[in-house]
Amino acid sequence: MSTTAQRQVPQPSCPCLNLASARQRIGMTLEQISQATRIAPQYLRAIEAEDFAKVPTGVYATSYIRQYARAIGYSEAALLSQYHTRREQQPPPTDVGPQVPRLTTRLGEAVCEAIGFFRWRSPAKPRAQHPA
Repeated sequence: MSTTAQRQVPQPSCPCLNLASARQRIGMTLEQISQATRIAPQYLRAIEAEDFAKVPTGVYATSYIRQYARAIGYSEAALLSQYHTRREQQPPPTDVGPQVPRLTTRLGEAVCEAIGFFRWRSPAKPRAQHPA
């Protein structure tokens, strides 16, 4: 009686290893996928590392994830499921304090006030009557 033990290959605990290996198996680099999908390489790296906090949220995230999954031949549903699970586990962003208006906002407000002031000071021009 022969007792041959079958060695089971341990499944990687991090599914991101599957993404990188799937991409490498088809012989594509992140730059090639970036050119094909028109997604910035830093977002592709974040998806591959499952660092979804670095990926834009909403429609962009699901679109980027779907396109990446299609490009490497990975299951879109599985990758989107991982994304939604990770997003639910992340704590909501904390308020970092009061936000200071940007210089461009202040400049825009000043320009709008100046235009309003000059319009107020200029004499009103009579409107041309349009023939009926």
